[in-house]
Amino acid sequence: MMPLRRSVPKSLAATAGLVIAATLFAGALATGALAASAGPETPVREAYAITTRQLAGSGGRSVAAPWQKPHRDRLMSRDLAGLFARDELYQEEAGEMGHLGADPFLSGQDGEIKNLKVSVTSPPAGGKAQVTASFRSFKQPVSVRFRMVEEGGAWKIDDIVNRVEGQDYAVRDLLSQPYECEDAMTASHSLSVRVYYEDTDFSGVVYHASYLRFMERGRTELIRSLGVEQRELFDGETALGFAVRRMTIDFLRPAVMDDLLTVETVSVAARGATMDVEQRVLRGEEVLVTAQVKVACVGGGRARRIPDGLRRRLGIAD
Repeated sequence: MMPLRRSVPKSLAATAGLVIAATLFAGALATGALAASAGPETPVREAYAITTRQLAGSGGRSVAAPWQKPHRDRLMSRDLAGLFARDELYQEEAGEMGHLGADPFLSGQDGEIKNLKVSVTSPPAGGKAQVTASFRSFKQPVSVRFRMVEEGGAWKIDDIVNRVEGQDYAVRDLLSQPYECEDAMTASHSLSVRVYYEDTDFSGVVYHASYLRFMERGRTELIRSLGVEQRELFDGETALGFAVRRMTIDFLRPAVMDDLLTVETVSVAARGATMDVEQRVLRGEEVLVTAQVKVACVGGGRARRIPDGLRRRLGIAD
């Protein structure tokens, strides 16, 4: 038996098409409205929402400040987030107070937020804007200025300016200052690597070239830990990347399948377009491999000076 076929009247099909089109159009309008609502003041409002929860204690749970992970990578420009990460690294390794001696969102070491008002005081132009947050803290008026920048299709906080006793203090300037203990400012990273069958040779020990892969991952994760994605460097206005120029490596002891290794990576110096890195591969406390690596920053087929922002985050200087 042939199946019955029902034809849809053209008028009904046209009506259905209009309904679908109208629905899609309305969705597009809604999406556009949402995108338009994310103005330069949006990350500032979110930062103060976090600060308010932090001051309230959030039910006894610890709340990370807006300049700490995971918030800073979402709310701040890559450069400013990297400077905060650098200051945090100094505090962890030196055990001392960093350059940030107060809460920049409160313009003081302590405070409260009442009658908060966030407004755009310098309209967007050329991918930049200025936002001001005004509130009362312990009955005193407080005003904090934020320099905003468009980055990756979204507005980010690029600097915070506090006014104390009639003088302006820019957080970016404070965090860019050198530290007394240079040794503590050497950027470092540890990466755990499990040895698999594919990493070994016919004798069951780790093939020597596998260590090159392990250390390449270590260098990549060092850069990533400072808030820099190598993909972003490559996709920038001048496509940048890193290439190994020279490596001196010593194989001291073998590793075998299922070993859990640690790859330690430390940036030690930079000269123009090159950076010196020291790496070790350990199994527990046992050192298996050491390497001294010189990497070059390249772009457009030639060497390029390592960007100053990345140089500051690495804690290295010429």
